[in-house]
Amino acid sequence: MKNQSLLFPGCEWVSVMNPENIQNLEYVIDRVQNNRRRFVRLPLEMECRAIFGQDRELTRATPVSPGGTFVRTHRVVPIYSNAEITLKDLNSGFEETTSGRVVYNAKGGTAVEFENIISFEKFQKLRELSLEQHARILDTLKRSQI
Repeated sequence: MKNQSLLFPGCEWVSVMNPENIQNLEYVIDRVQNNRRRFVRLPLEMECRAIFGQDRELTRATPVSPGGTFVRTHRVVPIYSNAEITLKDLNSGFEETTSGRVVYNAKGGTAVEFENIISFEKFQKLRELSLEQHARILDTLKRSQI
């Protein structure tokens, strides 16, 4: 697409499916299948209230897994410091608060590992939210094809 401002929210780049792109996609799928994670990561971006020691931040978190999340911050948070994270989705009413610790900092944020894994029932709700979001994106892509 020549004008990225015409893309729907959340989409950063669209490319024509040609043999080279299909080969790249196959490579990515192969990497994902061979890289076994302890927890499934959902590509959800959620509202997040993060408390690091005495500092509170209203921010966003993505991706989300039962064992942790990446919280967007504008500062470096000390590794191994305690954190309290509240994840919210205003549209569905989902809200979960859990404590954890900072495991690393990277450009744009801080990774937090939860002390208590998000319960299976709550994670099912998150998975449903992710699938609904994915279905909306696919629908938008289908309708935008020329």
